[in-house]
Amino acid sequence: MKPQKLDIHFFGPYRDQHVDFKVFKDFPVFLISGKTGAGKTTLFDAMCFALFGETSGKERDGKQMRADFATMTDETSVSFTFTHEGKTYVIERKPDQLIAKKNGSGVTDRPAKVELTVFKGGEELNQLTKINTVNDYIRNLLQLSASQFKQIILIPQGKFREFLTASSGDKEVILRDLFGTELFENWAEELKNLLADKKTTNADIEQQLGTYQSQLKWTDENKQQAQESQLPTDVLKLMAEQQTSSQTDLVQQRAAVKAAETKVTSLQKELTEGQKLTEQIQQLAQLAEAQTKLDVQSAHINEVNAQIEDLRWAQSLRGHAENWQQGREELVALRSQLTRSQEKQQQTAELLKKAQQDQANLTVRQPEMDAVTKQIGQLEAVRDHYDSLAKTDAQLAQAKVDLTSLTSQKATLNEKLVTEQTQLTALETAIGKESGLLKQQADLKLKQQQLINLKHRIEVRDGLEAKLQMTLEQVGSAKAAVTLSQTQNDERKTQYDTINQKWLAEEISRLSAQLTPGAPCPVCGSTDHPVPAPTATIDVSEVQVKNAKAEFDESTRQLGLRQQEWQALEATAKEQRQQLNDAAIALNDQNKSNTTDKAQVGEEISQVESDQTVLKTELGKISKSKETSITSKSLLTELQSQLDSCDQQLNDANLRQAQLQTRKIELTKQLPADLVTVDAYQTKLSELRTSRTQFDTDLKAANATVEKQQVALTQLAADVKNVTSQLEKQEKTNASLEQELKAATVEKLHSDDIGLLLQLIQELDDLATLKAEVDHFSEKQSEIKGQIRQAKEAVGNQKQPDLALLTKQLAAIKETSEGAQQAYYHLEQMIEANQELVEKMQALMNQQRTQLEQLNKLAELSEVVNGNGSQRLSLERYVLQTYLQRVLFTANARLTSLTNGRYRFELATEPESGRGKTGLGINIYDDNVGKQRSVNTLSGGESFIAALALALGLAEVIQNQSGGIKIEALFIDEGFGSLDEDALERAMETLQSMESNSRMIGIISHVKELQDQIPGQLMVTPSGNGESTVSYQTEF
Repeated sequence: MKPQKLDIHFFGPYRDQHVDFKVFKDFPVFLISGKTGAGKTTLFDAMCFALFGETSGKERDGKQMRADFATMTDETSVSFTFTHEGKTYVIERKPDQLIAKKNGSGVTDRPAKVELTVFKGGEELNQLTKINTVNDYIRNLLQLSASQFKQIILIPQGKFREFLTASSGDKEVILRDLFGTELFENWAEELKNLLADKKTTNADIEQQLGTYQSQLKWTDENKQQAQESQLPTDVLKLMAEQQTSSQTDLVQQRAAVKAAETKVTSLQKELTEGQKLTEQIQQLAQLAEAQTKLDVQSAHINEVNAQIEDLRWAQSLRGHAENWQQGREELVALRSQLTRSQEKQQQTAELLKKAQQDQANLTVRQPEMDAVTKQIGQLEAVRDHYDSLAKTDAQLAQAKVDLTSLTSQKATLNEKLVTEQTQLTALETAIGKESGLLKQQADLKLKQQQLINLKHRIEVRDGLEAKLQMTLEQVGSAKAAVTLSQTQNDERKTQYDTINQKWLAEEISRLSAQLTPGAPCPVCGSTDHPVPAPTATIDVSEVQVKNAKAEFDESTRQLGLRQQEWQALEATAKEQRQQLNDAAIALNDQNKSNTTDKAQVGEEISQVESDQTVLKTELGKISKSKETSITSKSLLTELQSQLDSCDQQLNDANLRQAQLQTRKIELTKQLPADLVTVDAYQTKLSELRTSRTQFDTDLKAANATVEKQQVALTQLAADVKNVTSQLEKQEKTNASLEQELKAATVEKLHSDDIGLLLQLIQELDDLATLKAEVDHFSEKQSEIKGQIRQAKEAVGNQKQPDLALLTKQLAAIKETSEGAQQAYYHLEQMIEANQELVEKMQALMNQQRTQLEQLNKLAELSEVVNGNGSQRLSLERYVLQTYLQRVLFTANARLTSLTNGRYRFELATEPESGRGKTGLGINIYDDNVGKQRSVNTLSGGESFIAALALALGLAEVIQNQSGGIKIEALFIDEGFGSLDEDALERAMETLQSMESNSRMIGIISHVKELQDQIPGQLMVTPSGNGESTVSYQTEF
């Protein structure tokens, strides 16, 4: 993978920036330079964000990288173009961001987007737009995770210096992420959890066995013997004997229950039949009473039948009556409609008369309006004169404005000219002080370097003293831990011996109790047992013995580990004393001022840095003064030119104003005396046009009103005639219907009152209810007669039975039967419950034997995998150690070249303090002294070189580990400032030699020496308002 170009929009300090990496294709190494905080590393953040959706440092996500100066209409995006294996890839990614809505006001939360396009030979092959799909595609393409990509592409020197001196535990965290060995850690943790689960399961089985044993139910004759039995096997044997005896008792009780149930069934049948007969006798009496009540209701039913006949007659005349009522309502409505039409006819006649009068009044004004039309034509004929006058007035006003502006502009230019001349004089005075300040700066830089070296030596000495003191304290703690572990080990041994002896005594007692005459004794072999050993009551299980033995073995192993740790700390203290002595000698050799106080040296460094800051500020001011001086001279020339131009423009403006005044006087003479201004002319013309337009509108409206009212009056006359005809027809129809209804009412009700008929029609809704009442009475009467006949046939000549006696006899026999059943069920439940518990205990005892075998094997495996053995090296640590050895082997090729064969990395073999913290330490072999030494003893420049070699080696191993994927880019972030001239030259040679494989190498730094050595540069320049821009340099 090789970068080609990077387009950044509103990302970090960049507004719209295009970075073309192809500019540096002819340079082995190029420099990314700029001030601290300018945005050099942000360029790599943009590449990481485009590829993986996250930045290189993970401190901020893509959304947080949105530029502070971006407005709601500006969209943040990054587009990265790179080549890989003959194809070109363009990936554009936009973070989740708040953007102004395209339509309307307000903002919207626009979700993250990505687009990946693949090209080959200029032809598009594929395009992906789903985030998860693109992320998977990039990981599969590069065969790297985001963290591995950052490790290979970007080398942050500070991080690798920390990694170089980190403990094995800290290195484990970093290497696990890079090489993905968390699987081994998870496996080891899973084994520990599985072992704990197995131990818990075994304890649960022991507890459950005790619970089941306590839940067993015993007969009175076996209860005492069961309480004396401790072993589960003895308890199960006694329970088997009890179950056999209980089964025999159960068969006998079942026979007794059946005999009692037969007697209960017989009595229950007799009682049921007596209850049924009693109910039939009572029912017969109730039916006779109901028959009497129905006879009383017969008179009422006759009245209901007469009412039904009247309602049916009214129902036959219902249609005529409703038509008669509806006709009366229509007569009222027609009379009301006739009245309203006549009133409206009169109102319309009055409106027509008024509209005709308005029409006549407007016709009289016609000659007046003709004169207005003629006057409008006369005024429109002189419009051109007024237009010319208006144009001249506008030009004259603009000429006055221009004249005022030019006068003000000339005064401003004169003031600026004087100010710039004064400023230029002051700048030239300040520039003359530069040479003296440069000499002071060089002296301070030399003094600063001397003080920094001295401070470093003091820090090395103080650090070694602190480490030695800490190690001595750890030696004391380790020695105390050995003493404590020895005491605990003795206690565990005593505890194990005691429990083991108790268990043996109990086993001997149990076996002695089971001896039979003539069988050899398991202890002495004798076949004669005159005095058997008394039964032991000690409660110790075989599991407790095994647990005590395991605790004693673990205590012995811990004692060995404590002793090894103590011995390792003693060796470390000895080595640290030697290192402290060497550091003190080196300090005395360098310290010419005999100052050993770190704080005092720090104060001197701070004072030098403060003086340097002051000088740097002054020099910066002088540098700016030079730039300002050049700008000021150019500005003076420009201001003089502008002043000359302004004078010429003033002369032209005065001449233009005089010409326009003359033109205005000539035009005014050609206009009417009463309309000499454009405003007066336009006002008069507007009034005349308005008057004419209003007259035409009023006349047209009056004509339309007259026509409208005439049409309306004709229509109203036709309406009155039509309503009168309808009213006469409806009066005839209603009279005929009323005569028919009165005749029918007289015939049926002997009265001509139609209201009686209407009253019956209103009661028609009750007809169905009345018919239902009559039908129900008839049905009920027939039903009761049939029920009386059936009841008499069922009772016949039978007498009332004695139910109380039968009930008492049944209760007595039921009580006897229930007693027998309860005894039977109680015994049956006890047998079933005991049998279930016995089966559960047997299953648990079988499971316990299997669990103990698995527990022992799992304990051994977990101890090895989790690094609890003598080497204190876990499986994951062993795998990481193998990867680290590969890294050191690869890195040594770089380190040997960078140090002229003096240094090489070696894996530390000495143990580190703390459990499980060994195996990933790194030492430096110094060929000058012929032995290993700690990486902590390297100077600042040496640490940088070692970290650079380690970073390059790690990147190469990760690249090979990822399938040999070819990454043709490398960025090194800072760190070169600590190198001397020779080390810097060797580092540059090493990096340039790596370019032989066409790898692009960029150094991110603000070191002045690198800017002087590397011609190809990508320069990041801050503008001072939070924004930065990039530019290129390809030669000195």
